Amino acid sequence: MKKFTCCFLTAIFSVALFANIVYAGYQYYSTNLPAWKGDTTLISGTKTTGYDNIFHRNISIGGNFDAVDVWLDRQNADQSWTRVSDNVTHYEGGGPYTTPVATVDLLSGQKIRVRGQNHDLTGVMVAINGEIDLR
Repeated sequence: MKKFTCCFLTAIFSVALFANIVYAGYQYYSTNLPAWKGDTTLISGTKTTGYDNIFHRNISIGGNFDAVDVWLDRQNADQSWTRVSDNVTHYEGGGPYTTPVATVDLLSGQKIRVRGQNHDLTGVMVAINGEIDLR
């Protein structure tokens, strides 16, 4: 019985540790999407892995709007930004969504930013919040 209890506790601990590692990278953001499909930065930071994508979940969009177009930019050596992915539509309440990089390989330590615009053409600013894992 002791052996079973020890194995059971070890399994529970391992699952809890794995869950913390897998979900530890998500960061909360809250911002406004400008009117007329204006671009805005949802979140920015440094890549912690060489994976060529990010994850986006728990998306909440204000008003009667239900989607945001998302893409990634990478910072260049001269501090300018280059777009490195296509637009991917992320819907409110959906996800986690993956936004893949299309044009380059991202490396650990590179600065990136997640950009967004309202999926719908609107004359008003729209509030948005969610969680993004820059990976």
